Amino acid sequence: MSQNPTVAVVFGSRSVEHEVSVVSALQVINAIDRSRYNVIPVYITKTGQWLTGKELEKVESFKKLSLGQSVASTQITPSAAPQSFTTPSLIGNKPLQIDVIFPVIHGTNGEDGTLQGMLELADIPYVGCAVTASAVGMDKVIQKAVFAQSGLNVVKHMWFFREEFATQSEEVLRRIEKTLPYPVVIKPANLGSSVGISLAHNRQELVKAIELALSFDSKILIAETLTDMLEINCSVLGW
Repeated sequence: MSQNPTVAVVFGSRSVEHEVSVVSALQVINAIDRSRYNVIPVYITKTGQWLTGKELEKVESFKKLSLGQSVASTQITPSAAPQSFTTPSLIGNKPLQIDVIFPVIHGTNGEDGTLQGMLELADIPYVGCAVTASAVGMDKVIQKAVFAQSGLNVVKHMWFFREEFATQSEEVLRRIEKTLPYPVVIKPANLGSSVGISLAHNRQELVKAIELALSFDSKILIAETLTDMLEINCSVLGW
């Protein structure tokens, strides 16, 4: 390990929360103490291409991003060398040694355990939850089941898949209205950042909200509406 550990901040990805991830990553990059850590930005484009370079530390670069001397393709190569990336056009195809990856991806294809699983295979240390916790944390249906099994209170809810609504929409709507009183909250089961979330007060709004949520995910969660809530954010630091 080098005198100063090298942190690769991975962000972007093929997620509808792509832009939120970019903003969050730049905040992380700017907050890291450069006297203690070396920082390498690793940006995953909306098409899944992995890029690295100093220009990725500037928000202006994302308005018109192009490959060149300061931005190059990169990839994780777990079989070439432990804890390394390969960046052909920047360092002559020599492994770029890193000590830890800081994932700052929002949503699917990164926050849901997929990136964590790849890093486990590559034997690269990373910040945040492991595969199982990441997957459970992203899927709100599974998350509520785990919470309920553990004795925690969860809001009254139901869920269904896209295929069920496509073939039995009337039955699904009747089941929702029988189970939950209006207004109800409709959300994609596997997204964050409030993407695709709606509040429905009647059947017409419910159908419209379900169609919106289905444009983002194949699994939809319908939940009762709570008011006068206390929201608590808790960060945990440990290793």
